[in-house]
Amino acid sequence: MSARQMARAQEDNRLFNQMTKVSDWFAQYCTWNHRFPEGPDQVTFAKQQLNQLVPNIPYDSGSLQLAQGLDAESDYANPENTPVESPQPTPVAASMDRIQIHSNDLSLTNNDIQQYKTQPPEEWVAAPGTITAISNQTTTYIVWGAGRDGLPIRDPDTGNVRIIVGHYGLLFDHEE
Repeated sequence: MSARQMARAQEDNRLFNQMTKVSDWFAQYCTWNHRFPEGPDQVTFAKQQLNQLVPNIPYDSGSLQLAQGLDAESDYANPENTPVESPQPTPVAASMDRIQIHSNDLSLTNNDIQQYKTQPPEEWVAAPGTITAISNQTTTYIVWGAGRDGLPIRDPDTGNVRIIVGHYGLLFDHEE
């Protein structure tokens, strides 16, 4: 494996780790709320939370990389311009459109998911580092991430698309 392939695999692994964090957040949200985020307010809230949870895009090696929870105001990155008082964190990550949430794909089934692992839909193209969550609004959601080429990242050993599948709502079917 060449150095370039190893670097790309490391970037893809970092994105997959971020996808796992996003999936875990959705699992917790669905447990608390008995549903996947829906409507503009819930989707906006979810995007803000998730952008703060995974603020750095693994493919932006030339840009300022920040630790989770820190602001990205360029003035504060330069020590000469550091203000005397501590600044309020700027929610730069929350304004990025890196997280995509589609909560109404009623056709999402287990058969579709199995097919997506080998042949993802042609419309699965996004900016590098974008993480997309798709739910069928009943029991299942999937999370996929766009690699450096804008296509879903793939497992280097099997060549399959790296999709995280989550299930929810199954415990709540009998509640009123």
